[in-house]
Amino acid sequence: MPKVSVVVPVYNTEKYLPQCLDSIINQTFKDFECICINDDSTDNSLKVLEEYAKKDNRIKIISQKNAGLSNVKNVGIKNATGTYITFIDSDDFVSLDYLEKLYKRIDENNYDVVYCKHKLYYDLENTYHRPKSEKKLPELAKKINLSSDKNFILKNLLYLVENARSSCMKMYRLDAIRNNNVLFFENIFAQCDYVHNILFAMYSKNNISFIDEELYFYRKQVKSISIDRDRMVINGLRSFIVLTKSLKERNLLKNNIMCNFVFKDFIKRIGKKMSHESEKIILPEITEHIKYLKKDILEKDFMKKCKLNFYLFVINLLGVKSFYFFRILKNF
Repeated sequence: MPKVSVVVPVYNTEKYLPQCLDSIINQTFKDFECICINDDSTDNSLKVLEEYAKKDNRIKIISQKNAGLSNVKNVGIKNATGTYITFIDSDDFVSLDYLEKLYKRIDENNYDVVYCKHKLYYDLENTYHRPKSEKKLPELAKKINLSSDKNFILKNLLYLVENARSSCMKMYRLDAIRNNNVLFFENIFAQCDYVHNILFAMYSKNNISFIDEELYFYRKQVKSISIDRDRMVINGLRSFIVLTKSLKERNLLKNNIMCNFVFKDFIKRIGKKMSHESEKIILPEITEHIKYLKKDILEKDFMKKCKLNFYLFVINLLGVKSFYFFRILKNF
């Protein structure tokens, strides 16, 4: 059995796939399997995979009908045989000591997950940049590991997840995912990695570590197609509806820190700008969902006490739409 399973979701990335696979098969750490899942690519991605599999028997190919990224990652989790698992996107690449450094940290200290830093690689310019979101990560990880206060730990762990949302750039203990059934949600179309890591945070607690080195390289490309921002906002809200339903079913919303975090994030998403037509689509769904959650959220301090600062928080985020939100709460 290999010590590490590397899962590479593949969909129409023949141009970048060789660089990704080269960075994996040439790792200084050798005891791994590389599970490449071809999600019904229409280009020559499968051919590239087959050529590499002939050269390196650690590469395993799974081909399937197109089912989306979350499904692909779950297929990787199901087929992985390593003690640990890491996800690498097929248009990205990693440093040659990526596996060695993450494996050494997670295995020696019995962590559930280890994070590392990444750099943004701008393909057209052939330049590297440091993401601003990672500036807080070392400090947050230090706070988590030095504290014994469970609420303080979870609060900072959720902030850590908020600033490192991707499932890439991490190595997870595989049984921590399987034993707690923390799979990727397949019925959502946005924030898939983020909501998965929020859920995983409830089970990993303070059993995490952070490597203050840039070991992963995330490829940024300029897309010519316009982004449908309304669709992104709606899909993001629906993702959090699915997440909070799962948290409620698992009795995890009883945790005050978790409830406050996801509910405030939910409010921020409601406050994002979208067309009136999109509001008419999503606001009834939000109303029904808040009614579904009312027992959980009303028991929490910031809702139960209904203090002025909470109202100001909502008004500041939602503006005019806050009155619609307060009408929802009034109906409880």
